[in-house]
Amino acid sequence: MKKLKNVTLLICIFTCVHIQAQHSLESAVHKQSAAKDFGYTWKGIVHFYKAPLKWKKKQWLQLGLVAGTYTALTFADEDLNPEFRAIENDVPKTVRVFGDAYGGPFGAVLISSGLYTYGYFSKKTKIKKAGILLMSSIAAGGFLQSSIKTIVGRARPGTEGATPGSYKPFSPLAAYHSFPSGHSMVAAIFTHSLASQIDNTWAKVGLYSLGAITPVSRLLNGAHWFSDVALGTFFGFITVNSIDRYLSGVYEQEEQQKLTNTWKLSTGITNFKVSYTFN
Repeated sequence: MKKLKNVTLLICIFTCVHIQAQHSLESAVHKQSAAKDFGYTWKGIVHFYKAPLKWKKKQWLQLGLVAGTYTALTFADEDLNPEFRAIENDVPKTVRVFGDAYGGPFGAVLISSGLYTYGYFSKKTKIKKAGILLMSSIAAGGFLQSSIKTIVGRARPGTEGATPGSYKPFSPLAAYHSFPSGHSMVAAIFTHSLASQIDNTWAKVGLYSLGAITPVSRLLNGAHWFSDVALGTFFGFITVNSIDRYLSGVYEQEEQQKLTNTWKLSTGITNFKVSYTFN
C-alpha cells in the first residue's frame, strides 16, 4: 500500500513538472518567434532586391519581354484614356471610392498587422506568414514604385498639355508620378498575398475580382494611363511571388525544426520509468 502511494506521488510530481516545463518552453519559443518573424520581414525585403543579382539569361529575357509589352501598351494609352473617362459616371461612386481605398497603403498595413497579430497569438503559422508576406511586399513594393515614379517622371493624363509621351524625370510634383500606378500595385500585392495562402478556388476568384476594382477605378478617374496600371499590377504580382518563395522556404524549415516534447511513462510490478524526449 505504501509503495502504491509512493508511485502515485511520483506520477503527480512528474505530471506537474511536465506541464510546467512544457509551458515554459512554449512561452520561450513564442517570445523568440516575434523577433524572428520581424527579422524574416526584413530578410524578405532584402531577398527581393538581391534576386536580380542571381538572374540568368531566362530572367533577363523575361524582363525584356515585359519592357517590350509596356512600350507597346503606351501606344494605346491616348485612345484608351478617353474611353474610360467617358464611363466614369456610369460606375457607382461607392465602387470607385472602394477601389481607391483598397489600393491605399494605409489599409494594407493595418490588415497585414492584424493578420500577423492574430496568427501570432493563435499560433497559426499560415495566417502569421500571410501577415509577414503582406508587410514585406508592401514595404518592398512601396519603395520600388515610389523610386520609379520619381526617376521616370511620367505625366498623369490630367496634367495640362500632357500626352502619354510627356516626362519630367526626377520631378517632385505628383502630376509627374503616373508611372507605375502605386494603387494598382498595392491592390495586387494585397490580393495576391492573401489569395496565395488559400486553397479555395471561389475565394481566390472573389479576392482577385475585388483587386481588379482598384486599377479600373484609377483609369476611370484619370489618375493614370492604361500602361501605368498594367505595369503597376504586374509589379505587385512579382513582388509577392519573390518574397513568398523566400518565406515559404523559411517557414517550412521552421515547421520541420519545431521543438517537440514527449513524456513517456512506463510502469511495471517492480519498476517505474519516466522518459523525456526533446528534439
